[in-house]
Amino acid sequence: MATNSLAAKVATILGEIHRLPKSGHNTHHNYHYTTEADVLDLIRPLLSAQGIAIFCDCLEVQDLDNSRVRAKVQITMVDAESGETQASIMYGEARDADKNGRPLDKGIYKAVTGATKYWAFKTFLISTGDDPETQEDAPKE
Repeated sequence: MATNSLAAKVATILGEIHRLPKSGHNTHHNYHYTTEADVLDLIRPLLSAQGIAIFCDCLEVQDLDNSRVRAKVQITMVDAESGETQASIMYGEARDADKNGRPLDKGIYKAVTGATKYWAFKTFLISTGDDPETQEDAPKE
């Protein structure tokens, strides 16, 4: 692998990534989460230092039931030095409704934000210190 390849640059970034705290709080459902701003603030300078640009395209939006939408998003990394690219598809889903369940206007944006944020989590192996597969109320075997 060439030392200036896109993969080598991503590997360098992986070595500089640290755990992100859950600084956001959802008061309605009472849980903490890692904000998009925290994720972007972590990876943006690392990508820039390696000369990697990111392009995000919303390819498809589906209206689901109960004021939910699903967005199919393509995120493409481009190495500014070599022109090498790596595209990934990620889906995001969101519900945006008022207290009476009527749809509001930010569902698509929330879905795209979720897709982009989780693309960054998975691409750069960003830990928040928990395991989403763990269930506190899971039956003991």
